[in-house]
Amino acid sequence: QLAKVEDQVRDATDKGAKVLVGGRRDETRPGLYFPPTVITGVTPEMKLMRDETFGPVLRVIPYDRIDEAIKTANGTGYGLSGAVFSRDSQEARSIVRRLNTGSVSINDTLLGFAVESLPFGGRGESGVGRYHGKDGLRAFCHVKSVTEYQGKASREPWWFPLSPAGEDMVRRTMSAFFSRNPLTRAVNLFRVAKGLRRFAQDRVGD
Repeated sequence: QLAKVEDQVRDATDKGAKVLVGGRRDETRPGLYFPPTVITGVTPEMKLMRDETFGPVLRVIPYDRIDEAIKTANGTGYGLSGAVFSRDSQEARSIVRRLNTGSVSINDTLLGFAVESLPFGGRGESGVGRYHGKDGLRAFCHVKSVTEYQGKASREPWWFPLSPAGEDMVRRTMSAFFSRNPLTRAVNLFRVAKGLRRFAQDRVGD
């Protein structure tokens, strides 16, 4: 992971990004220590913008309009979580609705991750499914869909094979909906409504 972070930072600086603080492994410390790093001048073609980092690297990207900031935030294939900081709560909520992330915090970071009643998960390449909350519990359940016909007819109208009366009803139904002649549509719609009950009670072979 250290090598991955180093590679992304190196790729960014080679392409013109500027490291304001940090940026390289501190070999004076034991273990795999990479210091908190702040980088500006990051552009979409850099690995720092395309790939997940999972390291202490913060990209600072200025913007002139909110739409531009949202486009940048949504410009990757990932969407696990995000954060919006604003003195205008109404504006912040408006931005939140446009972010393609599984969770968003307003004026905080990762707050929702600690709330067990809130579903947590991502979008896009950040994965599918949720844990925590009711949605998280449903992930451990098997859902079975059951339908039961409770009509009074001996058979449903669309069962195969269709009787001659059934075929006639299908043709009239198609004509009622798709004929170019308004009069033809009206006449067939009336006949379909009149014959529907008889058609539903038709038996195979009638």
